[in-house]
Amino acid sequence: FSADNTKVYALLDSSGPKLCQFDLNASDPVAAKIFVGQARNVYSPVKLAVDGKIYLVTAVTKIGVVNFPDLLGVACQFNPDAISFTTGLGLGLPNAVPVVIYDTVATSTATSLQAPCWTNGYSLHADTSGWDYVWEDGSSNPVRKIDRPGTYWVSYKAPPCTFHMDTFHVSFPNGVLPDIHIQNACKGFRNGKARATTYPGDTVVYHYTWQNSDNDTLSLSDTLQNVSSGNYRLHVRTAQCDTTLFFFIAEEEHHVSFLADSIACQGVELHFTNMSDGSFTQFYWDFGDRNSSLLPNPAHTYELAGRYEIILTGAGDICTDTTRKTITVDSLLPGTFLAEPDRICVGQEAVSFYPRVDSTALSLQWQFGDGNSLYSGYERKIQHAYDAGGLMPVTMTTHFRACPGTSFTDTVYVYSLPKINLGPDTALCMNGAPIVLQNLQNIPGDYQQLWSTGDTTETLKITHPGIYSLTVRTEPVGCSSTESITISKDCYIDIPNTFTPNGDGANDYFFPRQLLTREVTQFQMQIFNRWGKLIFETDRKDGRGWDGKFNGEEQPQGVYIYIIDVAMSNGKSERYKGNITLLR
Repeated sequence: FSADNTKVYALLDSSGPKLCQFDLNASDPVAAKIFVGQARNVYSPVKLAVDGKIYLVTAVTKIGVVNFPDLLGVACQFNPDAISFTTGLGLGLPNAVPVVIYDTVATSTATSLQAPCWTNGYSLHADTSGWDYVWEDGSSNPVRKIDRPGTYWVSYKAPPCTFHMDTFHVSFPNGVLPDIHIQNACKGFRNGKARATTYPGDTVVYHYTWQNSDNDTLSLSDTLQNVSSGNYRLHVRTAQCDTTLFFFIAEEEHHVSFLADSIACQGVELHFTNMSDGSFTQFYWDFGDRNSSLLPNPAHTYELAGRYEIILTGAGDICTDTTRKTITVDSLLPGTFLAEPDRICVGQEAVSFYPRVDSTALSLQWQFGDGNSLYSGYERKIQHAYDAGGLMPVTMTTHFRACPGTSFTDTVYVYSLPKINLGPDTALCMNGAPIVLQNLQNIPGDYQQLWSTGDTTETLKITHPGIYSLTVRTEPVGCSSTESITISKDCYIDIPNTFTPNGDGANDYFFPRQLLTREVTQFQMQIFNRWGKLIFETDRKDGRGWDGKFNGEEQPQGVYIYIIDVAMSNGKSERYKGNITLLR
Protein backbone atom coordinates (compact mmCIF):
# COMPACT_ATOMS: atom_id res chain seq x y z
CA PHE A 1 0.00 0.00 0.00
CA SER A 2 1.10 3.59 -0.60
CA ALA A 3 1.66 5.81 2.42
CA ASP A 4 -1.73 7.51 1.97
CA ASN A 5 -3.47 4.12 1.60
CA THR A 6 -4.96 5.10 -1.79
CA LYS A 7 -2.84 2.87 -4.02
CA VAL A 8 -1.93 -0.79 -4.04
CA TYR A 9 1.12 -2.14 -5.92
CA ALA A 10 1.45 -5.77 -7.03
CA LEU A 11 3.69 -7.87 -9.25
CA LEU A 12 1.76 -9.76 -11.93
CA ASP A 13 3.16 -12.31 -14.37
CA SER A 14 1.49 -11.58 -17.70
CA SER A 15 3.89 -11.88 -20.64
CA GLY A 16 6.72 -11.17 -18.21
CA PRO A 17 6.72 -9.70 -14.65
CA LYS A 18 4.96 -6.36 -14.51
CA LEU A 19 4.47 -3.88 -11.69
CA CYS A 20 0.85 -2.74 -11.59
CA GLN A 21 -0.97 -0.06 -9.58
CA PHE A 22 -4.57 -0.24 -8.34
CA ASP A 23 -6.41 2.98 -7.41
CA LEU A 24 -8.52 2.33 -4.27
CA ASN A 25 -10.42 5.56 -4.82
CA ALA A 26 -11.79 4.23 -8.09
CA SER A 27 -15.27 2.72 -8.19
CA ASP A 28 -13.77 -0.51 -9.51
CA PRO A 29 -10.12 -0.72 -8.34
CA VAL A 30 -9.48 -3.97 -10.19
CA ALA A 31 -10.66 -2.50 -13.45
CA ALA A 32 -8.56 0.60 -12.73
CA LYS A 33 -5.30 -1.41 -12.86
CA ILE A 34 -2.46 0.62 -14.38
CA PHE A 35 0.82 -0.88 -15.69
CA VAL A 36 3.66 1.28 -14.37
CA GLY A 37 6.76 -0.70 -15.46
CA GLN A 38 8.53 -3.95 -16.28
CA ALA A 39 9.90 -5.63 -13.11
CA ARG A 40 11.73 -8.69 -14.56
CA ASN A 41 11.33 -10.66 -11.28
CA VAL A 42 7.86 -11.76 -10.26
CA TYR A 43 8.87 -13.39 -6.91
CA SER A 44 10.21 -10.31 -5.10
CA PRO A 45 8.32 -8.85 -2.12
CA VAL A 46 7.07 -5.27 -2.58
CA LYS A 47 7.68 -3.18 0.56
CA LEU A 48 7.00 0.36 1.75
CA ALA A 49 10.08 1.97 3.36
CA VAL A 50 10.44 4.68 6.00
CA ASP A 51 11.09 7.30 3.30
CA GLY A 52 7.59 6.72 1.89
CA LYS A 53 8.93 4.96 -1.23
CA ILE A 54 8.20 1.39 -2.30
CA TYR A 55 11.07 -1.03 -3.08
CA LEU A 56 11.32 -4.43 -4.83
CA VAL A 57 14.04 -6.69 -6.25
CA THR A 58 13.96 -6.38 -10.05
CA ALA A 59 17.06 -8.51 -10.87
CA VAL A 60 19.80 -10.47 -9.09
CA THR A 61 21.83 -7.27 -8.60
CA LYS A 62 19.12 -4.61 -9.01
CA ILE A 63 16.57 -2.99 -6.70
CA GLY A 64 13.76 -0.96 -8.18
CA VAL A 65 11.97 1.92 -6.47
CA VAL A 66 8.58 3.66 -6.79
CA ASN A 67 9.52 7.25 -6.01
CA PHE A 68 6.01 8.69 -5.50
CA PRO A 69 3.67 5.82 -4.60
CA ASP A 70 0.78 8.20 -3.75
CA LEU A 71 0.56 9.57 -7.30
CA LEU A 72 -1.62 7.99 -9.93
CA GLY A 73 -0.24 6.04 -12.88
CA VAL A 74 3.19 6.70 -14.32
CA ALA A 75 3.42 9.84 -12.17
CA CYS A 76 4.53 7.47 -9.39
CA GLN A 77 7.87 7.28 -11.29
CA PHE A 78 8.93 3.64 -11.08
CA ASN A 79 12.66 3.08 -11.75
CA PRO A 80 13.53 -0.66 -12.07
CA ASP A 81 17.32 0.01 -11.90
CA ALA A 82 17.51 2.48 -9.00
CA ILE A 83 20.12 0.58 -6.92
CA SER A 84 22.85 -1.78 -8.19
CA PHE A 85 25.00 -4.32 -6.27
CA THR A 86 28.11 -6.22 -7.24
CA THR A 87 26.91 -9.50 -5.66
CA GLY A 88 23.59 -11.23 -5.95
CA LEU A 89 20.68 -10.49 -3.59
CA GLY A 90 18.58 -13.55 -4.17
CA LEU A 91 14.86 -12.85 -4.23
CA GLY A 92 14.15 -11.26 -0.82
CA LEU A 93 14.31 -8.01 1.08
CA PRO A 94 15.27 -7.85 4.80
CA ASN A 95 12.39 -8.76 7.14
CA ALA A 96 13.58 -6.05 9.58
CA VAL A 97 12.43 -3.20 7.38
CA PRO A 98 9.87 -1.34 9.52
CA VAL A 99 6.58 -0.43 7.95
CA VAL A 100 5.79 3.19 8.76
CA ILE A 101 2.19 4.31 8.52
CA TYR A 102 1.84 8.05 8.38
CA ASP A 103 -0.84 9.82 10.36
CA THR A 104 -3.17 10.96 7.68
CA VAL A 105 -4.62 14.40 8.20
CA ALA A 106 -7.71 15.22 6.23
CA THR A 107 -6.99 17.34 3.21
CA SER A 108 -7.26 20.96 4.22
CA THR A 109 -10.44 22.64 3.33
CA ALA A 110 -10.42 23.75 -0.25
CA THR A 111 -9.45 27.33 -0.61
CA SER A 112 -11.31 29.44 -3.15
CA LEU A 113 -9.26 32.28 -4.64
CA GLN A 114 -10.12 35.06 -7.10
CA ALA A 115 -7.36 36.58 -9.14
CA PRO A 116 -7.44 40.34 -9.75
CA CYS A 117 -7.67 42.01 -13.20
CA TRP A 118 -5.20 40.92 -15.83
CA THR A 119 -3.13 38.85 -13.45
CA ASN A 120 -0.28 36.92 -15.01
CA GLY A 121 1.78 34.65 -12.72
CA TYR A 122 -0.65 34.37 -9.81
CA SER A 123 1.09 32.39 -7.01
CA LEU A 124 -0.20 29.50 -4.88
CA HIS A 125 1.65 28.86 -1.56
CA ALA A 126 1.91 25.58 0.39
CA ASP A 127 3.16 25.30 4.01
CA THR A 128 6.85 26.20 3.82
CA SER A 129 7.77 24.00 6.83
CA GLY A 130 7.17 20.71 5.00
CA TRP A 131 9.08 18.63 2.49
CA ASP A 132 8.52 16.32 -0.50
CA TYR A 133 6.16 18.75 -2.23
CA VAL A 134 4.34 17.26 -5.18
CA TRP A 135 1.88 19.36 -7.19
CA GLU A 136 -0.60 17.79 -9.56
CA ASP A 137 1.63 18.69 -12.50
CA GLY A 138 4.67 16.95 -10.94
CA SER A 139 6.50 20.13 -9.85
CA SER A 140 8.15 20.01 -6.40
CA ASN A 141 8.39 23.63 -5.15
CA PRO A 142 6.28 24.97 -2.27
CA VAL A 143 5.15 27.87 -4.46
CA ARG A 144 3.51 27.49 -7.88
CA LYS A 145 2.64 30.25 -10.35
CA ILE A 146 -0.50 29.90 -12.45
CA ASP A 147 -2.14 31.98 -15.17
CA ARG A 148 -5.37 30.03 -15.70
CA PRO A 149 -8.38 29.28 -13.50
CA GLY A 150 -8.86 25.73 -12.18
CA THR A 151 -8.37 23.37 -9.25
CA TYR A 152 -4.79 22.85 -8.07
CA TRP A 153 -3.48 20.58 -5.28
CA VAL A 154 -0.22 19.84 -3.57
CA SER A 155 0.79 16.94 -1.32
CA TYR A 156 3.67 17.20 1.15
CA LYS A 157 4.95 15.90 4.46
CA ALA A 158 5.10 18.05 7.56
CA PRO A 159 6.67 17.45 10.97
CA PRO A 160 6.60 15.28 12.85
CA CYS A 161 5.19 12.59 10.47
CA THR A 162 2.03 13.93 8.96
CA PHE A 163 0.80 13.93 5.40
CA HIS A 164 -0.91 17.02 3.98
CA MET A 165 -2.82 17.77 0.82
CA ASP A 166 -3.94 21.32 0.08
CA THR A 167 -6.44 22.16 -2.64
CA PHE A 168 -6.90 25.54 -4.31
CA HIS A 169 -9.95 26.51 -6.38
CA VAL A 170 -8.83 29.53 -8.40
CA SER A 171 -11.09 31.67 -10.56
CA PHE A 172 -10.36 34.62 -12.82
CA PRO A 173 -13.77 36.37 -12.78
CA ASN A 174 -12.51 39.39 -14.68
CA GLY A 175 -10.69 37.46 -17.33
CA VAL A 176 -7.12 36.61 -18.13
CA LEU A 177 -4.90 39.06 -19.92
CA PRO A 178 -4.87 37.76 -23.52
CA ASP A 179 -1.67 36.64 -25.24
CA ILE A 180 -0.92 38.29 -28.57
CA HIS A 181 0.45 35.86 -31.17
CA ILE A 182 2.16 37.79 -33.97
CA GLN A 183 2.90 36.69 -37.51
CA ASN A 184 5.34 39.06 -39.20
CA ALA A 185 4.64 40.57 -42.61
CA CYS A 186 6.54 39.60 -45.73
CA LYS A 187 8.38 42.44 -47.44
CA GLY A 188 6.19 43.98 -50.08
CA PHE A 189 3.04 42.18 -48.86
CA ARG A 190 0.22 43.01 -46.48
CA ASN A 191 0.06 39.64 -44.81
CA GLY A 192 1.01 40.51 -41.25
CA LYS A 193 -1.29 39.05 -38.61
CA ALA A 194 -1.91 39.17 -34.86
CA ARG A 195 -4.35 37.16 -32.73
CA ALA A 196 -5.46 37.54 -29.11
CA THR A 197 -5.90 34.24 -27.25
CA THR A 198 -7.09 33.28 -23.77
CA TYR A 199 -7.29 29.92 -22.05
CA PRO A 200 -9.72 27.33 -23.45
CA GLY A 201 -13.08 27.34 -21.77
CA ASP A 202 -12.86 30.97 -20.59
CA THR A 203 -16.42 32.33 -20.35
CA VAL A 204 -15.47 35.98 -19.86
CA VAL A 205 -16.61 38.25 -22.68
CA TYR A 206 -13.72 40.18 -24.20
CA HIS A 207 -14.02 43.23 -26.43
CA TYR A 208 -11.14 43.94 -28.82
CA THR A 209 -10.17 47.06 -30.76
CA TRP A 210 -7.11 46.86 -33.02
CA GLN A 211 -5.54 50.14 -34.13
CA ASN A 212 -2.49 51.30 -36.06
CA SER A 213 -0.13 54.14 -35.18
CA ASP A 214 -2.51 56.61 -36.87
CA ASN A 215 -5.37 55.56 -34.53
CA ASP A 216 -7.25 53.92 -37.41
CA THR A 217 -9.45 51.08 -36.19
CA LEU A 218 -8.57 47.97 -38.21
CA SER A 219 -10.53 45.17 -36.53
CA LEU A 220 -13.00 44.51 -33.70
CA SER A 221 -12.58 40.72 -33.60
CA ASP A 222 -9.91 38.73 -31.81
CA THR A 223 -7.77 38.77 -34.99
CA LEU A 224 -5.91 41.47 -36.90
CA GLN A 225 -4.87 40.39 -40.37
CA ASN A 226 -3.76 41.58 -43.82
CA VAL A 227 -1.56 44.39 -42.50
CA SER A 228 1.97 45.47 -43.34
CA SER A 229 4.90 45.86 -40.98
CA GLY A 230 4.54 48.55 -38.29
CA ASN A 231 3.46 49.54 -34.77
CA TYR A 232 -0.01 48.53 -33.57
CA ARG A 233 -1.99 48.42 -30.33
CA LEU A 234 -4.79 46.27 -28.96
CA HIS A 235 -7.39 47.73 -26.58
CA VAL A 236 -8.89 44.91 -24.48
CA ARG A 237 -11.99 45.42 -22.33
CA THR A 238 -14.12 43.13 -20.13
CA ALA A 239 -16.90 43.97 -17.69
CA GLN A 240 -14.40 44.93 -14.94
CA CYS A 241 -11.05 45.37 -16.67
CA ASP A 242 -9.67 47.60 -19.36
CA THR A 243 -6.14 47.89 -20.78
CA THR A 244 -4.13 48.59 -23.94
CA LEU A 245 -1.35 46.35 -25.26
CA PHE A 246 1.30 47.69 -27.66
CA PHE A 247 3.11 45.46 -30.13
CA PHE A 248 5.14 45.60 -33.35
CA ILE A 249 4.73 43.52 -36.49
CA ALA A 250 8.15 43.11 -38.07
CA GLU A 251 8.98 42.76 -41.75
CA GLU A 252 10.69 39.66 -43.12
CA GLU A 253 12.22 39.07 -46.54
CA HIS A 254 12.51 35.54 -47.89
CA HIS A 255 13.35 34.28 -51.37
CA VAL A 256 13.32 30.96 -53.16
CA SER A 257 16.19 29.89 -55.41
CA PHE A 258 17.54 26.70 -56.93
CA LEU A 259 20.50 25.27 -58.81
CA ALA A 260 20.26 23.23 -62.01
CA ASP A 261 22.40 22.75 -65.11
CA SER A 262 21.51 25.24 -67.82
CA ILE A 263 22.00 22.56 -70.49
CA ALA A 264 20.55 19.09 -70.02
CA CYS A 265 20.25 15.98 -72.14
CA GLN A 266 17.02 14.52 -73.42
CA GLY A 267 16.03 11.35 -71.58
CA VAL A 268 18.63 11.88 -68.81
CA GLU A 269 17.47 12.68 -65.27
CA LEU A 270 18.12 16.30 -64.27
CA HIS A 271 18.44 17.11 -60.54
CA PHE A 272 17.27 20.37 -58.99
CA THR A 273 18.91 21.61 -55.77
CA ASN A 274 16.65 23.83 -53.69
CA MET A 275 18.60 26.78 -52.26
CA SER A 276 15.60 28.55 -50.69
CA ASP A 277 15.90 29.75 -47.09
CA GLY A 278 14.33 27.76 -44.28
CA SER A 279 11.16 29.85 -43.99
CA PHE A 280 9.54 27.99 -46.90
CA THR A 281 7.78 24.75 -46.08
CA GLN A 282 5.90 24.05 -49.29
CA PHE A 283 7.20 24.04 -52.84
CA TYR A 284 5.67 23.76 -56.29
CA TRP A 285 7.83 23.09 -59.33
CA ASP A 286 6.61 23.69 -62.87
CA PHE A 287 9.09 22.04 -65.24
CA GLY A 288 7.70 23.76 -68.35
CA ASP A 289 6.60 20.53 -70.06
CA ARG A 290 3.23 20.11 -68.28
CA ASN A 291 4.89 18.22 -65.45
CA SER A 292 5.26 19.40 -61.87
CA SER A 293 6.45 18.30 -58.44
CA LEU A 294 5.87 19.14 -54.77
CA LEU A 295 9.20 17.73 -53.57
CA PRO A 296 11.79 20.13 -52.11
CA ASN A 297 14.61 18.74 -54.31
CA PRO A 298 13.06 16.92 -57.23
CA ALA A 299 14.57 15.27 -60.27
CA HIS A 300 12.96 15.36 -63.69
CA THR A 301 13.56 13.76 -67.07
CA TYR A 302 12.68 15.66 -70.25
CA GLU A 303 11.36 13.42 -72.99
CA LEU A 304 11.67 16.02 -75.76
CA ALA A 305 14.47 18.38 -76.69
CA GLY A 306 13.93 22.14 -76.56
CA ARG A 307 14.01 25.15 -74.24
CA TYR A 308 12.03 25.03 -71.01
CA GLU A 309 11.29 27.61 -68.33
CA ILE A 310 11.51 26.18 -64.81
CA ILE A 311 9.29 27.95 -62.26
CA LEU A 312 9.76 27.37 -58.52
CA THR A 313 7.14 28.75 -56.14
CA GLY A 314 7.72 28.51 -52.39
CA ALA A 315 5.21 29.15 -49.61
CA GLY A 316 5.88 29.54 -45.90
CA ASP A 317 4.15 30.85 -42.83
CA ILE A 318 5.00 34.39 -43.87
CA CYS A 319 6.25 34.73 -47.44
CA THR A 320 5.46 33.38 -50.86
CA ASP A 321 8.05 33.79 -53.60
CA THR A 322 8.63 32.67 -57.19
CA THR A 323 11.79 32.33 -59.27
CA ARG A 324 12.36 31.26 -62.89
CA LYS A 325 15.20 29.79 -64.88
CA THR A 326 15.41 28.69 -68.52
CA ILE A 327 17.28 25.53 -69.50
CA THR A 328 18.08 23.98 -72.85
CA VAL A 329 17.50 20.27 -73.37
CA ASP A 330 19.68 18.76 -76.08
CA SER A 331 18.34 16.02 -78.32
CA LEU A 332 19.39 12.46 -77.59
CA LEU A 333 17.78 11.17 -80.76
CA PRO A 334 20.40 9.83 -83.18
CA GLY A 335 20.81 11.91 -86.31
CA THR A 336 20.10 10.24 -89.63
CA PHE A 337 20.72 11.10 -93.25
CA LEU A 338 19.33 10.30 -96.68
CA ALA A 339 21.76 9.28 -99.41
CA GLU A 340 20.60 10.13 -102.92
CA PRO A 341 21.32 8.11 -104.93
CA ASP A 342 22.47 5.27 -102.72
CA ARG A 343 23.60 3.23 -105.75
CA ILE A 344 25.98 4.81 -108.18
CA CYS A 345 28.56 4.00 -110.86
CA VAL A 346 32.18 5.03 -110.63
CA GLY A 347 32.75 8.31 -112.41
CA GLN A 348 29.12 9.38 -112.37
CA GLU A 349 27.74 12.33 -110.45
CA ALA A 350 28.44 12.75 -106.69
CA VAL A 351 26.20 11.26 -104.01
CA SER A 352 24.16 13.85 -102.08
CA PHE A 353 23.73 13.33 -98.33
CA TYR A 354 20.84 15.10 -96.61
CA PRO A 355 21.32 15.13 -92.79
CA ARG A 356 18.28 14.95 -90.53
CA VAL A 357 19.59 16.23 -87.20
CA ASP A 358 18.03 18.12 -84.31
CA SER A 359 18.83 21.83 -84.30
CA THR A 360 20.68 21.46 -80.98
CA ALA A 361 23.52 19.60 -82.71
CA LEU A 362 26.88 21.37 -82.62
CA SER A 363 28.62 19.64 -85.53
CA LEU A 364 28.61 16.61 -87.80
CA GLN A 365 31.50 14.31 -88.61
CA TRP A 366 31.32 12.28 -91.84
CA GLN A 367 33.20 9.10 -92.75
CA PHE A 368 32.46 8.24 -96.40
CA GLY A 369 33.80 4.68 -96.37
CA ASP A 370 36.58 5.31 -98.92
CA GLY A 371 39.10 6.77 -96.47
CA ASN A 372 37.81 10.34 -96.84
CA SER A 373 36.20 12.29 -93.98
CA LEU A 374 34.66 15.71 -93.42
CA TYR A 375 33.54 17.92 -90.53
CA SER A 376 30.48 20.02 -91.24
CA GLY A 377 27.88 22.12 -89.54
CA TYR A 378 24.15 21.79 -89.92
CA GLU A 379 24.18 22.04 -93.74
CA ARG A 380 21.20 20.90 -95.74
CA LYS A 381 23.28 18.88 -98.22
CA ILE A 382 26.73 17.29 -98.30
CA GLN A 383 28.15 15.87 -101.57
CA HIS A 384 30.86 13.30 -102.16
CA ALA A 385 32.13 11.61 -105.33
CA TYR A 386 33.64 8.13 -105.49
CA ASP A 387 36.48 7.18 -107.83
CA ALA A 388 36.57 3.50 -106.91
CA GLY A 389 33.90 0.86 -106.61
CA GLY A 390 32.89 -1.05 -103.51
CA LEU A 391 30.48 -1.22 -100.58
CA MET A 392 30.89 2.13 -98.81
CA PRO A 393 29.71 2.33 -95.17
CA VAL A 394 28.95 6.03 -94.60
CA THR A 395 28.87 7.11 -90.92
CA MET A 396 27.59 10.43 -89.63
CA THR A 397 28.45 11.25 -85.99
CA THR A 398 26.38 13.98 -84.34
CA HIS A 399 28.01 16.02 -81.56
CA PHE A 400 25.85 17.79 -78.94
CA ARG A 401 26.53 20.17 -76.06
CA ALA A 402 25.24 18.01 -73.21
CA CYS A 403 24.30 14.68 -74.72
CA PRO A 404 26.87 12.11 -75.81
CA GLY A 405 27.56 11.90 -79.52
CA THR A 406 25.40 9.57 -81.59
CA SER A 407 26.30 7.79 -84.82
CA PHE A 408 24.25 6.65 -87.78
CA THR A 409 25.58 4.44 -90.59
CA ASP A 410 24.10 3.72 -93.98
CA THR A 411 25.60 2.02 -97.04
CA VAL A 412 26.28 3.45 -100.48
CA TYR A 413 26.84 0.92 -103.27
CA VAL A 414 29.47 2.12 -105.78
CA TYR A 415 29.63 -0.12 -108.85
CA SER A 416 32.70 -0.31 -111.06
CA LEU A 417 32.36 0.27 -114.80
CA PRO A 418 32.46 -2.93 -116.89
CA LYS A 419 35.75 -3.57 -118.67
CA ILE A 420 35.79 -4.17 -122.47
CA ASN A 421 38.64 -5.52 -124.56
CA LEU A 422 37.97 -6.06 -128.31
CA GLY A 423 41.62 -6.50 -129.16
CA PRO A 424 43.75 -4.32 -131.48
CA ASP A 425 42.56 -2.82 -134.76
CA THR A 426 42.80 -5.29 -137.68
CA ALA A 427 42.15 -5.69 -141.43
CA LEU A 428 39.75 -7.79 -143.50
CA CYS A 429 40.37 -9.14 -146.96
CA MET A 430 37.51 -9.49 -149.45
CA ASN A 431 36.15 -13.02 -149.40
CA GLY A 432 38.77 -13.86 -146.79
CA ALA A 433 37.92 -15.45 -143.43
CA PRO A 434 35.47 -13.24 -141.42
CA ILE A 435 36.67 -11.63 -138.19
CA VAL A 436 34.78 -12.57 -134.99
CA LEU A 437 34.63 -9.81 -132.38
CA GLN A 438 33.97 -10.46 -128.67
CA ASN A 439 34.74 -8.94 -125.29
CA LEU A 440 37.98 -10.52 -124.16
CA GLN A 441 37.41 -9.25 -120.58
CA ASN A 442 35.43 -11.46 -118.19
CA ILE A 443 32.44 -9.61 -116.63
CA PRO A 444 30.88 -11.13 -113.50
CA GLY A 445 27.16 -10.93 -112.82
CA ASP A 446 24.33 -9.96 -115.11
CA TYR A 447 25.04 -7.68 -118.07
CA GLN A 448 23.77 -6.78 -121.54
CA GLN A 449 25.80 -6.23 -124.75
CA LEU A 450 24.90 -3.94 -127.62
CA TRP A 451 27.03 -3.81 -130.79
CA SER A 452 27.02 -0.81 -133.02
CA THR A 453 25.34 -2.99 -135.63
CA GLY A 454 22.33 -3.43 -133.30
CA ASP A 455 23.27 -7.00 -132.47
CA THR A 456 23.08 -8.13 -128.80
CA THR A 457 24.98 -11.38 -129.21
CA GLU A 458 28.11 -12.37 -127.29
CA THR A 459 30.12 -12.41 -130.55
CA LEU A 460 29.86 -10.45 -133.81
CA LYS A 461 31.01 -11.84 -137.20
CA ILE A 462 32.60 -9.09 -139.34
CA THR A 463 32.76 -9.53 -143.13
CA HIS A 464 33.08 -5.88 -144.09
CA PRO A 465 35.59 -3.27 -142.99
CA GLY A 466 34.49 -0.44 -140.73
CA ILE A 467 34.49 0.88 -137.17
CA TYR A 468 32.60 -1.35 -134.76
CA SER A 469 31.83 -0.63 -131.11
CA LEU A 470 30.52 -2.65 -128.17
CA THR A 471 28.59 -1.19 -125.23
CA VAL A 472 28.28 -3.33 -122.09
CA ARG A 473 25.70 -2.47 -119.42
CA THR A 474 25.83 -4.22 -116.03
CA GLU A 475 23.16 -4.68 -113.39
CA PRO A 476 21.72 -3.51 -111.09
CA VAL A 477 22.14 0.21 -111.82
CA GLY A 478 23.14 0.12 -115.48
CA CYS A 479 26.80 1.04 -115.33
CA SER A 480 28.06 1.00 -118.95
CA SER A 481 31.28 1.22 -120.95
CA THR A 482 31.91 1.42 -124.73
CA GLU A 483 34.94 0.18 -126.69
CA SER A 484 35.57 0.56 -130.46
CA ILE A 485 37.72 -1.32 -132.98
CA THR A 486 38.65 -0.33 -136.56
CA ILE A 487 38.68 -3.06 -139.22
CA SER A 488 40.46 -1.99 -142.39
CA LYS A 489 39.97 -3.49 -145.84
CA ASP A 490 42.81 -5.47 -147.31
CA CYS A 491 42.72 -6.21 -151.11
CA TYR A 492 39.56 -4.31 -151.90
CA ILE A 493 38.14 -1.98 -154.57
CA ASP A 494 36.68 1.42 -153.95
CA ILE A 495 33.29 2.17 -155.57
CA PRO A 496 32.12 5.82 -155.76
CA ASN A 497 28.41 6.62 -155.40
CA THR A 498 28.23 9.62 -157.82
CA PHE A 499 29.92 10.85 -161.04
CA THR A 500 29.56 13.91 -163.31
CA PRO A 501 30.16 13.13 -167.02
CA ASN A 502 30.31 16.80 -168.10
CA GLY A 503 33.71 16.77 -169.82
CA ASP A 504 35.50 18.88 -167.17
CA GLY A 505 38.09 16.19 -166.64
CA ALA A 506 37.00 15.49 -163.06
CA ASN A 507 34.92 12.47 -162.21
CA ASP A 508 33.72 12.08 -165.80
CA TYR A 509 33.53 8.29 -165.62
CA PHE A 510 32.01 5.74 -163.22
CA PHE A 511 34.55 3.02 -162.47
CA PRO A 512 35.80 1.42 -159.21
CA ARG A 513 39.07 2.90 -158.02
CA GLN A 514 41.26 -0.13 -157.86
CA LEU A 515 43.72 0.00 -154.98
CA LEU A 516 45.44 -3.36 -155.21
CA THR A 517 44.83 -4.14 -158.87
CA ARG A 518 47.44 -6.81 -158.95
CA GLU A 519 45.19 -8.94 -156.77
CA VAL A 520 42.17 -8.55 -159.14
CA THR A 521 42.21 -11.30 -161.79
CA GLN A 522 38.69 -10.93 -163.21
CA PHE A 523 36.34 -7.99 -163.44
CA GLN A 524 32.84 -7.42 -164.86
CA MET A 525 30.59 -4.38 -164.42
CA GLN A 526 26.99 -3.88 -165.67
CA ILE A 527 24.89 -0.65 -165.51
CA PHE A 528 21.06 -0.70 -165.60
CA ASN A 529 18.63 2.17 -165.78
CA ARG A 530 15.66 2.38 -163.47
CA TRP A 531 13.58 0.24 -165.79
CA GLY A 532 16.15 -2.58 -165.59
CA LYS A 533 17.55 -2.09 -169.08
CA LEU A 534 21.24 -2.87 -169.46
CA ILE A 535 22.84 0.29 -170.79
CA PHE A 536 26.55 -0.40 -170.20
CA GLU A 537 28.78 -3.44 -169.69
CA THR A 538 32.57 -4.00 -169.50
CA ASP A 539 35.05 -6.68 -168.34
CA ARG A 540 38.22 -4.59 -168.65
CA LYS A 541 40.19 -4.09 -165.43
CA ASP A 542 41.97 -1.04 -166.80
CA GLY A 543 39.17 0.57 -168.77
CA ARG A 544 37.75 4.07 -168.18
CA GLY A 545 34.29 2.80 -167.20
CA TRP A 546 30.85 4.25 -168.07
CA ASP A 547 30.81 7.75 -169.56
CA GLY A 548 27.08 8.32 -168.90
CA LYS A 549 25.97 7.52 -172.49
CA PHE A 550 23.99 4.73 -174.12
CA ASN A 551 24.51 4.14 -177.80
CA GLY A 552 26.31 7.48 -177.97
CA GLU A 553 23.46 9.41 -176.33
CA GLU A 554 23.83 11.10 -172.99
CA GLN A 555 21.59 9.52 -170.38
CA PRO A 556 19.44 11.68 -168.18
CA GLN A 557 20.45 12.71 -164.70
CA GLY A 558 19.27 10.16 -162.15
CA VAL A 559 19.96 6.99 -160.23
CA TYR A 560 21.29 3.89 -161.98
CA ILE A 561 22.01 0.37 -160.73
CA TYR A 562 25.35 -1.36 -160.95
CA ILE A 563 26.46 -4.97 -160.52
CA ILE A 564 30.20 -5.61 -160.19
CA ASP A 565 31.73 -9.10 -160.04
CA VAL A 566 35.37 -9.32 -158.98
CA ALA A 567 37.71 -12.35 -158.73
CA MET A 568 40.87 -12.13 -156.62
CA SER A 569 44.20 -13.87 -156.91
CA ASN A 570 43.47 -15.92 -153.80
CA GLY A 571 40.59 -17.56 -155.64
CA LYS A 572 37.91 -15.60 -153.76
CA SER A 573 35.23 -13.63 -155.59
CA GLU A 574 32.78 -11.01 -154.49
CA ARG A 575 29.77 -9.28 -156.02
CA TYR A 576 28.89 -5.67 -155.33
CA LYS A 577 25.43 -4.28 -156.04
CA GLY A 578 24.46 -0.71 -155.49
CA ASN A 579 23.30 2.63 -156.84
CA ILE A 580 25.22 5.29 -158.69
CA THR A 581 23.88 8.80 -159.15
CA LEU A 582 24.53 10.55 -162.49
CA LEU A 583 24.76 14.33 -162.08
CA ARG A 584 24.70 16.86 -164.93
